[in-house]
Amino acid sequence: MENLHNPGEFSLGYLKLGKPYEIPLLLYDETSKFVKFSFDKTDEGNLDEIIGSFIDKLINPEPFKLKILDDERLPLQQILLGHSTEVEDNFNFYLAKHPGNKTQVTPEKLKPFAMALTRTKTDLPQHEQYIPKMSIKMIWKEDHLRVFGKYAFNCLSFLKGKNFVLNERFDGVRGWIANGGHNIYAKMNNEYGEILAKLPVTFPELSHVIHFTKIDRHLVALVSLYETSSVFIDLADNFDSPFEADTWICDWKNRKEYRLMEYLNTLYPGV
Repeated sequence: MENLHNPGEFSLGYLKLGKPYEIPLLLYDETSKFVKFSFDKTDEGNLDEIIGSFIDKLINPEPFKLKILDDERLPLQQILLGHSTEVEDNFNFYLAKHPGNKTQVTPEKLKPFAMALTRTKTDLPQHEQYIPKMSIKMIWKEDHLRVFGKYAFNCLSFLKGKNFVLNERFDGVRGWIANGGHNIYAKMNNEYGEILAKLPVTFPELSHVIHFTKIDRHLVALVSLYETSSVFIDLADNFDSPFEADTWICDWKNRKEYRLMEYLNTLYPGV
């Protein structure tokens, strides 16, 4: 993540309910020995408590599961070291550095960082001063994509009826959703990912949107939750039947659901 007010200053984070969330981390400059701690503005607790918890993780890091993130935008002499158990199951520590930086981090090497934070924590900035901007690549597990596929398939059944989705042309995607296996059905950030953004409508804030359409001879769905990047689902190939594009909108904040035309009628009544 890149600092919105200071381009060139970076942090680590992920999308939480559709919004960038910064994980607790320290920045260490190997040349000046400068240490800075930052965390998300929404974290509860006072500064000393949050820093103290992070220091405890550095002193007692086990289980230590480190992921290294190389990024050429980072200064060669700086590293970012973050901790979170909410990002990926297989990692809890994250080290971001320039590819040319050969720094290696082990559990034993975490303790000097803890000592540096202990010495300097009274001069650390308040969390309100940092506003992140997303600029990272999102990583999705295969099971996450199958969940999006299930959302799309269930919604298609709701809109078009049970008999429609029981057709054998959906056997492939149905089996993949239920049982897993080789994924040829779902992907993120594909060439069709901007279709939702190009629809001539502003959707409700943080809404869920599922859009169905035909591309060539494929019946496809685009699934977006909380206004984040859409997931493309190839529901059926060789789909030669007529199909009129359909969009389902869940305005969960206001407990309302719409088809696209129903939603447009709420925006432009009487038109």
